[in-house]
Amino acid sequence: MAVSPMQKITLVTSKALLPELLTVLQEDGQVHLNNLKVLDDWQDLEASERGTSKREEEAEAVNLLPQLQKRQEKVQKALTLYQQHLPKKGLVASLTEELPELTFQELEAQGRQFNEQLAVNRASQLNKRLKDLEKEAQTLQADLALLTQWQKLDVLPQGGQDHQVVNVAIGTVPADSIDRYYKALAALPDLVVKRVFSNPQEVGVVVFSQKLSSQADFLDSLAPASFQALDYPFDRLPQEQLPMTSERLKTVQETIQAIRQELTQSQETVDQLKIQLDYLANHSLRETASQNAGLTEHLAAVEGWTETRATAHLQEILKQTFNGLVVMKVADAKDEELDQVPIKLRNHPLVAPFESVTRMYALPKYNEVDPTPYLAPFYWTFFGMMVADLGYGLLVMLATAIGLWLIKGRESLRTTCKFYFSLGLSTAIWGAIYGSAFGFNLPFKLIDTNTDVTTILLISVGLGFLQIMTGLFLNTYQKAKRRDFHEAYANGLAWIFILLGLVAMVLGPMIPGAAWLGTVGQILAAVNAIGIVLSSVIKAKSLGGLGSGLYNLYGISGYIGDFVSYTRLMALGLSGGSIGAAFNTIVAFLPVWARFSIGLLLFVLLHGLNIFLSMLSGYVHGARLMFVEFFGKFYEGGGQPFQPLAPVNQNVQTKVKSEE
Repeated sequence: MAVSPMQKITLVTSKALLPELLTVLQEDGQVHLNNLKVLDDWQDLEASERGTSKREEEAEAVNLLPQLQKRQEKVQKALTLYQQHLPKKGLVASLTEELPELTFQELEAQGRQFNEQLAVNRASQLNKRLKDLEKEAQTLQADLALLTQWQKLDVLPQGGQDHQVVNVAIGTVPADSIDRYYKALAALPDLVVKRVFSNPQEVGVVVFSQKLSSQADFLDSLAPASFQALDYPFDRLPQEQLPMTSERLKTVQETIQAIRQELTQSQETVDQLKIQLDYLANHSLRETASQNAGLTEHLAAVEGWTETRATAHLQEILKQTFNGLVVMKVADAKDEELDQVPIKLRNHPLVAPFESVTRMYALPKYNEVDPTPYLAPFYWTFFGMMVADLGYGLLVMLATAIGLWLIKGRESLRTTCKFYFSLGLSTAIWGAIYGSAFGFNLPFKLIDTNTDVTTILLISVGLGFLQIMTGLFLNTYQKAKRRDFHEAYANGLAWIFILLGLVAMVLGPMIPGAAWLGTVGQILAAVNAIGIVLSSVIKAKSLGGLGSGLYNLYGISGYIGDFVSYTRLMALGLSGGSIGAAFNTIVAFLPVWARFSIGLLLFVLLHGLNIFLSMLSGYVHGARLMFVEFFGKFYEGGGQPFQPLAPVNQNVQTKVKSEE
């Protein structure tokens, strides 16, 4: 239950074998590779051997990564297009769907054999064709509406404009309940107006007049009636054009339906495109690793880190695959490399879900203690105290248990469910201790939140004291392990004794016959306070250390603030139960008939809100106690995560060779 031990490995092989070596490493999935290009030694070595042909070859290789990324973008675009037309899956179906499982070799083989370009081009063609047809269908529908309105028209607008004897205007005037505009048009002198159609918005008309002016002047004369000339795009009468347009629209709609039908039956193509995405992502990772490798004219080298427990397994794989053509050097991390060692946490299954809290702050450095096993019991306990409701806890446990049963192959989601299941258990236990369930008082309780407030306060501060002592002990252990004995004593062991002494001073007079305990506490606190000052003077080798020692003692005010901070365990636990009880009182005020209708709805909504707010408060304030009061005593963090060259597993669950 700690940071997994790592070893540094260096692999040297012929340049021609580098792609195969990276493929084997990726299949094994246990090596975190370094970028050798940034190391001065490799840069100098490559510069001394690099010639013009070498630069050209390297430039060509560098272009592979953008090409792979472009291919990924095209495949993703095609996949998105197909998925838009597939039946939408519900939440439960999405969670219960298992990713297809392939071996790494099967994934690579399918990726190479799949006609990616054909699938991408087909998707692009269908998409373009579909958009063009949909646009045409919209235009045809607008044309059809126009032709239907004007189907009684027996003269073409274009023909009327060139008439030698009369002026003809075809268009519309606005419609209203009293036909005001139509009557205004009909009232104009020397006009004959024929109504073609009418609807609530407009009236279609044909206007005739003896030709006394140009067509433009004639149209201007109709402006007082708000006449709008018809824009008619066809060279046939509406009754002639209408069946042709209708038939074309039918053909277009049938083609659109056929394309959509093809897209809805593309599940097999979608599945293969998902596999192809993972294949390309894996290829991109190997290409990036290849560019980060150290290269000479004939040799290639990769360097990285692997777990000590996996080293022998890796050696055996390389021996079987390359038969001595790959040289492997293994070394433990040097002191100057400790900050570069990637971090992988390995904890008991009950503790592992709490690694998310550690990661939210920062991973430990390689020479630091993994705080997860120590924060887990405190976070678990504190969260339960701050929510403290048997009903809420059981409800969270039920929801997360269902989630664990439904969710398949998504380890991050399953880990989250395990985390909240554990917190739900703590909430239920503390709810039973406080005798609270959905804001109601249970007939059994160990601590009464109405009368035992002082007891709850003492428990909160006592748990805080225990956590602070744990942090100080861990600080003492870490600093002593690094042989920094001054820090181990002045910022660890001495404060343990001082705080124990102060507690003894408080408890001594309160315990009958134990007054001596107070005296021992005074001596213990005083001796170690003096010890902090003397330790600082000794370290500084002058009286100048006196100031730093006294300043260290001033830190007692910080410890007072820490203990006060733990009172939130009491405050939040009491407030959540009080709010739940208040919600129940609101429902109880309703008439009897309303309690079982609107009252039930209010009960669910209000307690749902209280569950959300209580759990949010428990999560945030619990994290705050870990990060400030606990981590502040011993933990620095700043480690980089262990990110091995491994299969992506975004759309496919890839089985790897590495032993667990």
